[in-house]
Amino acid sequence: MSNAVKHGATSATNYTETARLLTARQTPGVTLSNHKEKIMNNHYTWLRENLTTFLKNLNFPYPDQRDGWISAHGDKCYGYRNKWEEHRIPFEHGVAIYLLTYHRPYSTEVRETKEGWINPDTWIINNYQRFREYLPEPYSTRKQS
Repeated sequence: MSNAVKHGATSATNYTETARLLTARQTPGVTLSNHKEKIMNNHYTWLRENLTTFLKNLNFPYPDQRDGWISAHGDKCYGYRNKWEEHRIPFEHGVAIYLLTYHRPYSTEVRETKEGWINPDTWIINNYQRFREYLPEPYSTRKQS
């Protein structure tokens, strides 16, 4: 039985709120007052706010496809986070570029190459500077007020 269920979560809304409260209690340095902000300012929020701008900046033909991309692939990048951060690539930027790897013309450089599969995390590291100027500022570098 999950902690959320033990603490009375009976619906999806209650489950989500209970999970947030449990996380806030179990995470050192996170208070309930700042926990909501930490939840809201994650890569999903950043993508919803900025992916369309990034795609428009690239003159991508379908910039309004962001919601489908985010829900389909937004969870697949956690394993790359440390490697990207070691190369000074903000996680939000890495995820935004990662989403491009599923779509032409970029997929032909990563997933559908003549030489075969190229690991997306490595491709992103090698191509970050190519995309950097088109990406809005990530949460991770914004000054906290």
